[in-house]
Amino acid sequence: MEAISSAAQGAPTLTRLQLAIVAIGYAAVLLASAALVLMRHLQYVIHANDVDASSGMWAFGDLLLELFIAALFLIPTLLLAFFIRNSETAYTKYSQILLGIAFGTPVCLSTFFIPAIAQSEWGVGWAVGWFCEGWVSAAPVFLVGLVCSRLLARFKRAKRLILYGLLIEIGTYALLLAAVVLPWHRT
Repeated sequence: MEAISSAAQGAPTLTRLQLAIVAIGYAAVLLASAALVLMRHLQYVIHANDVDASSGMWAFGDLLLELFIAALFLIPTLLLAFFIRNSETAYTKYSQILLGIAFGTPVCLSTFFIPAIAQSEWGVGWAVGWFCEGWVSAAPVFLVGLVCSRLLARFKRAKRLILYGLLIEIGTYALLLAAVVLPWHRT
């Protein structure tokens, strides 16, 4: 009974071993991601003529690689969520971070409507647009992470914060779908 009450009060539940497992998981994902991106770059260099001939197919391959790397990051993140799920304080902070990340999707999507960013070919506007494009295209993987984190949540406040993040993400997708479908509906 004493262990349950200390967990509910927010006592640190992450042992050194658990912290090491999560840190090693993130390091492994970063290393694997860097290797995959390097291999993809080498494919672009070696098969430059094929890239020019079928650039759309290569772009789709890049999207699949991005989604795969984003999914790899879910593994240590959900492991961390599993390790801290008994601590209300830790899981509430985790859910606050998820809510903050969820706000990033509509912000990044709205940058596409700023001409200085959307039409920029180089410089800061291009970098912001490139970052936001990657964020928005990886957002479905983040949505899966939100759902899994919501299922792991045990405390009301954490559940509510993650639910708000889910509503923001789903609302953003609904608005994006409406922005794409409605112009076609008028014609």
